[in-house]
Amino acid sequence: MLVNKTIQDQVENNSIQLEGIVNKIVAKYTGELDNYIDKIKDFLVNSEDELTDTDLNKILITLCTYSYFITSKQELLGIRADISEMVRQTKYSENYINSTGTIANRQMLSELAAKEEEVVSTVYNRAYKLLKNKADVITRYIDSVKKILSVRMSLMELTHKGA
Repeated sequence: MLVNKTIQDQVENNSIQLEGIVNKIVAKYTGELDNYIDKIKDFLVNSEDELTDTDLNKILITLCTYSYFITSKQELLGIRADISEMVRQTKYSENYINSTGTIANRQMLSELAAKEEEVVSTVYNRAYKLLKNKADVITRYIDSVKKILSVRMSLMELTHKGA
Protein backbone atom coordinates (compact mmCIF):
# COMPACT_ATOMS: atom_id res chain seq x y z
CA MET A 1 0.00 0.00 0.00
CA LEU A 2 1.43 3.34 -1.04
CA VAL A 3 1.02 6.47 1.02
CA ASN A 4 -0.57 9.43 -0.73
CA LYS A 5 2.27 11.99 -0.78
CA THR A 6 -0.12 14.95 -0.74
CA ILE A 7 -1.85 13.69 2.39
CA GLN A 8 1.49 12.85 4.01
CA ASP A 9 2.79 16.37 3.25
CA GLN A 10 -0.38 17.88 4.71
CA VAL A 11 0.03 15.81 7.89
CA GLU A 12 3.70 16.80 8.17
CA ASN A 13 2.98 20.51 7.66
CA ASN A 14 0.10 20.55 10.15
CA SER A 15 2.14 18.53 12.64
CA ILE A 16 5.05 20.96 12.45
CA GLN A 17 2.71 23.87 13.18
CA LEU A 18 1.02 22.11 16.11
CA GLU A 19 4.36 20.88 17.50
CA GLY A 20 5.55 24.47 17.53
CA ILE A 21 2.47 25.58 19.44
CA VAL A 22 2.75 22.69 21.93
CA ASN A 23 6.48 23.30 22.45
CA LYS A 24 5.85 27.01 23.03
CA ILE A 25 3.22 26.22 25.68
CA VAL A 26 5.43 23.67 27.43
CA ALA A 27 8.51 25.93 27.26
CA LYS A 28 6.54 28.58 29.14
CA TYR A 29 6.38 26.16 32.06
CA THR A 30 9.70 24.32 31.72
CA GLY A 31 12.09 26.63 29.87
CA GLU A 32 14.27 27.26 32.91
CA LEU A 33 14.33 23.54 33.77
CA ASP A 34 15.18 22.61 30.17
CA ASN A 35 18.11 25.05 30.20
CA TYR A 36 19.40 23.56 33.45
CA ILE A 37 19.19 20.00 32.12
CA ASP A 38 21.00 21.13 28.94
CA LYS A 39 23.83 22.56 31.06
CA ILE A 40 24.18 19.25 32.91
CA LYS A 41 24.13 17.33 29.63
CA ASP A 42 26.74 19.64 28.08
CA PHE A 43 29.01 19.17 31.08
CA LEU A 44 28.65 15.39 30.97
CA VAL A 45 29.25 15.20 27.23
CA ASN A 46 31.98 17.83 26.85
CA SER A 47 33.95 17.67 30.08
CA GLU A 48 36.64 15.22 31.05
CA ASP A 49 36.00 16.07 34.71
CA GLU A 50 33.75 14.02 36.93
CA LEU A 51 30.95 15.65 38.88
CA THR A 52 31.96 16.15 42.48
CA ASP A 53 29.78 15.23 45.43
CA THR A 54 29.12 18.94 45.90
CA ASP A 55 28.04 19.22 42.25
CA LEU A 56 25.74 16.22 42.63
CA ASN A 57 24.20 17.59 45.83
CA LYS A 58 23.59 20.94 44.13
CA ILE A 59 22.00 19.17 41.15
CA LEU A 60 19.85 17.11 43.50
CA ILE A 61 18.58 20.14 45.43
CA THR A 62 17.99 22.12 42.24
CA LEU A 63 16.06 19.29 40.58
CA CYS A 64 13.96 18.79 43.71
CA THR A 65 13.15 22.49 43.62
CA TYR A 66 12.14 22.34 39.97
CA SER A 67 10.08 19.22 40.70
CA TYR A 68 8.20 21.09 43.42
CA PHE A 69 7.16 23.83 41.01
CA ILE A 70 6.54 21.67 37.95
CA THR A 71 3.81 19.63 39.64
CA SER A 72 1.66 22.70 40.27
CA LYS A 73 2.35 24.00 36.77
CA GLN A 74 1.31 20.61 35.42
CA GLU A 75 -2.05 20.84 37.15
CA LEU A 76 -2.57 24.43 35.97
CA LEU A 77 -1.94 23.28 32.42
CA GLY A 78 -4.36 20.42 33.10
CA ILE A 79 -7.05 23.01 33.82
CA ARG A 80 -6.46 24.50 30.37
CA ALA A 81 -6.68 21.05 28.83
CA ASP A 82 -9.96 20.39 30.63
CA ILE A 83 -11.43 23.76 29.63
CA SER A 84 -10.40 23.29 26.00
CA GLU A 85 -12.21 19.94 26.00
CA MET A 86 -15.31 21.56 27.52
CA VAL A 87 -15.23 24.27 24.83
CA ARG A 88 -14.99 21.57 22.16
CA GLN A 89 -17.83 19.57 23.67
CA THR A 90 -20.01 22.68 24.00
CA LYS A 91 -19.49 23.59 20.34
CA TYR A 92 -20.24 20.01 19.30
CA SER A 93 -23.39 19.85 21.44
CA GLU A 94 -24.71 23.22 20.30
CA ASN A 95 -24.25 22.26 16.68
CA TYR A 96 -25.81 18.83 17.26
CA ILE A 97 -28.91 20.37 18.82
CA ASN A 98 -29.29 22.91 16.01
CA SER A 99 -28.70 20.51 13.11
CA THR A 100 -31.25 18.33 11.37
CA GLY A 101 -31.20 14.99 9.64
CA THR A 102 -30.18 11.53 10.72
CA ILE A 103 -28.14 10.92 13.85
CA ALA A 104 -25.10 10.09 11.75
CA ASN A 105 -25.53 13.29 9.72
CA ARG A 106 -25.93 15.40 12.86
CA GLN A 107 -22.82 13.80 14.40
CA MET A 108 -20.76 14.43 11.27
CA LEU A 109 -21.89 18.06 11.01
CA SER A 110 -21.18 18.61 14.71
CA GLU A 111 -17.72 17.11 14.43
CA LEU A 112 -16.93 19.33 11.46
CA ALA A 113 -18.23 22.41 13.28
CA ALA A 114 -16.06 21.67 16.33
CA LYS A 115 -12.87 20.89 14.35
CA GLU A 116 -10.99 24.02 15.46
CA GLU A 117 -11.96 23.41 19.08
CA GLU A 118 -10.76 19.81 18.66
CA VAL A 119 -7.36 21.03 17.49
CA VAL A 120 -7.04 23.40 20.46
CA SER A 121 -8.06 20.60 22.82
CA THR A 122 -5.46 18.31 21.25
CA VAL A 123 -2.77 20.97 21.66
CA TYR A 124 -3.47 21.43 25.37
CA ASN A 125 -3.78 17.71 26.01
CA ARG A 126 -0.41 17.04 24.31
CA ALA A 127 1.18 19.92 26.21
CA TYR A 128 -0.17 18.49 29.47
CA LYS A 129 1.22 15.04 28.63
CA LEU A 130 4.62 16.48 27.74
CA LEU A 131 4.75 18.41 31.00
CA LYS A 132 3.69 15.32 32.94
CA ASN A 133 6.39 13.25 31.23
CA LYS A 134 9.01 15.87 32.08
CA ALA A 135 7.87 15.78 35.72
CA ASP A 136 8.21 11.98 35.69
CA VAL A 137 11.67 12.18 34.14
CA ILE A 138 12.78 14.71 36.78
CA THR A 139 11.74 12.20 39.46
CA ARG A 140 13.83 9.48 37.80
CA TYR A 141 16.71 11.92 37.40
CA ILE A 142 16.53 12.74 41.13
CA ASP A 143 16.52 9.03 42.00
CA SER A 144 19.59 8.48 39.80
CA VAL A 145 21.53 11.30 41.44
CA LYS A 146 20.58 9.92 44.88
CA LYS A 147 21.82 6.49 43.85
CA ILE A 148 25.15 7.85 42.64
CA LEU A 149 25.61 9.75 45.90
CA SER A 150 24.68 6.65 47.89
CA VAL A 151 27.19 4.50 46.02
CA ARG A 152 29.89 7.12 46.54
CA MET A 153 29.14 7.27 50.27
CA SER A 154 29.30 3.48 50.52
CA LEU A 155 32.65 3.46 48.73
CA MET A 156 33.98 6.15 51.07
CA GLU A 157 32.85 4.13 54.09
CA LEU A 158 34.58 1.03 52.74
CA THR A 159 37.75 3.02 52.05
CA HIS A 160 37.76 4.41 55.62
CA LYS A 161 37.16 0.96 57.12
CA GLY A 162 39.95 -0.53 55.06
CA ALA A 163 42.44 2.16 56.07
